[in-house]
Amino acid sequence: MSDLLRHTSATLIAIAFATAAQAGGSFEKSFYVFEKNIDGAGDGIAPSAGLIADSNGNLYGTTLAGGAAGEGTVFKIAPDRSETILHSFTGGADGYSPEGGVIRDAAGNLYGTTSVGGSSNKGTIFKITPDAKESVLYAFTGGADGGNPMGTLIADAQGNLYGTASSGGDKNKGVVFKFSAGGTQSVLYSFAGGSDGASPHAGLIMDDQGNLYGTTLSGGKIDNGTVFKVTPSGVETVLHRFTGGDDGFAPMGELLADNRGSLYGTTKFGGTGSADCQVGIGCGTVFSIAPGGKESILHSFVGGQDGKYPSSRLIMDGQHNLYGTTEVGGKRYEGVVFKIARDGTETILHSFDHRVKRDGTYPSGPLLADPDFRHLYGETSSGGTKQGVVYLIRP
Repeated sequence: MSDLLRHTSATLIAIAFATAAQAGGSFEKSFYVFEKNIDGAGDGIAPSAGLIADSNGNLYGTTLAGGAAGEGTVFKIAPDRSETILHSFTGGADGYSPEGGVIRDAAGNLYGTTSVGGSSNKGTIFKITPDAKESVLYAFTGGADGGNPMGTLIADAQGNLYGTASSGGDKNKGVVFKFSAGGTQSVLYSFAGGSDGASPHAGLIMDDQGNLYGTTLSGGKIDNGTVFKVTPSGVETVLHRFTGGDDGFAPMGELLADNRGSLYGTTKFGGTGSADCQVGIGCGTVFSIAPGGKESILHSFVGGQDGKYPSSRLIMDGQHNLYGTTEVGGKRYEGVVFKIARDGTETILHSFDHRVKRDGTYPSGPLLADPDFRHLYGETSSGGTKQGVVYLIRP
């Protein structure tokens, strides 16, 4: 279940700036529309954390709200587009508002976090068995152990879980934690909130040596966020401190790594921008960090049809093309799905439009590709019939 970086001596892929090309893909259909009840109860509201798939083509994800108690759900969507709610959070001891997605082990168990709820109302780590029985593996206290986890977990080959909590820790600036297969939670690194970073919102990735890589939303240089590495022994290294200028700021999504040891990600704000981007804020960036630590901007969003405010992780195909989403921008200012080629050309694969029946709006979550990249799946946090959709695109 872990994401692996493979460290090599390869150099950074050279990607130049380019203007956007339009209409590069085809929006095939809303694969599933969250709409069973007018208030979302029983069906879920605001799917936005990303999807995973099993070998049978079933999709799994979370909704931030909705469900039987209105506090969020874990769902499964079969290839025939039928949905099953595997768990509806109650808002009590089982937690609520799962801001991260789920991961799945070989036995079919799902693991995830809720950002709040639990015995101390600081979030939980939960497990859902194949027969849809939910149990809380750990309840955060908000103290030294951390609180309010918002990212998706990862796991190593031994079944240990790793993640981030956006608050708590020694300075209440968030932590990187490990939850062992034996049921013990430990803090690998506690952020101080200064140059080391603060408030990690996204999940982690792991390399072959067990080093963890992630981002913080703030801290670093002038509180603009960081990219960091934490060793298995808990030593943190900051790989990049965002300046808040052309290099972007406020990274909110998980990182992506290629087989050459380069890292890729997005910042929600910053970049060179344009008249459509608020002065001093910018429209966001796609960045890379070479194995030696040098950061490069692969694309700076300018708003308009180009897209605006990317906030989730990227995916990469075999030709090193990058794919992602922006929360807003596009033809109707309701978000886009984009592709960035190795030469820097940006192609808009889809621009969301609420006037199109069941199209969905505001795709804040990451994409999921089938093995040959013939289809991309994603989520919009609203639209369809107001509650959000799971969509399918052919690049």
